[in-house]
Amino acid sequence: MTNAASADAEGSPSIDGGVALGFGGLRIQPGDHVGHFFERPSEWLEVAEGFLGEGLQSDDRCMYLIEEGERRDLLLDRLRSSGWEVDQAMAEGRLQLHPGLGTPAELEALLASFTNAAEKEGWSGCFRWGGEMSWSLDGMADDRALRVWEEACNADRHDQVVFLCQYPIRQFRGTAILNALQTHPLCIIGRVIHRNPYFREVPAAG
Repeated sequence: MTNAASADAEGSPSIDGGVALGFGGLRIQPGDHVGHFFERPSEWLEVAEGFLGEGLQSDDRCMYLIEEGERRDLLLDRLRSSGWEVDQAMAEGRLQLHPGLGTPAELEALLASFTNAAEKEGWSGCFRWGGEMSWSLDGMADDRALRVWEEACNADRHDQVVFLCQYPIRQFRGTAILNALQTHPLCIIGRVIHRNPYFREVPAAG
């Protein structure tokens, strides 16, 4: 959904209010699904830190999918070095890092558990769901399974969630990147957010 986005002269959405992404002054709306395509780890870290750091500052609930190992450690080190109390946030459940799951149904269940748990505590606000998508290369069965999940993120039922999917383009096959382009209504390239001309909306069932 891009309810309040209006393209400026360069095709970049101009959004009043909404949810701050935490870098470049960019803002989106609850329910928006953004793809970030990057080549260098520094690009990934800048965007991921901004997205999660802004979430912690705003007392949003943050879930980030990333495989165990060096990149996860890099992300945590970057957040800590920027002054974010990530260990406390993780202990309180305000920030959760997860290695990913194998099927769209499992991911849907994880998302529901993530949002329902906070709502049962009486919390209301924005949910941030992000990921460094290389976890899916070994974590999901194939490109089709990942596409089904990305399409599900655009459903109206997720209107209190903002999604940020970060793709290291050198690690994915061309078909997977094409799928990603076709399933994200908004894309970040460099430091600009664009309405994605390659996006293909899937009609609602029924």
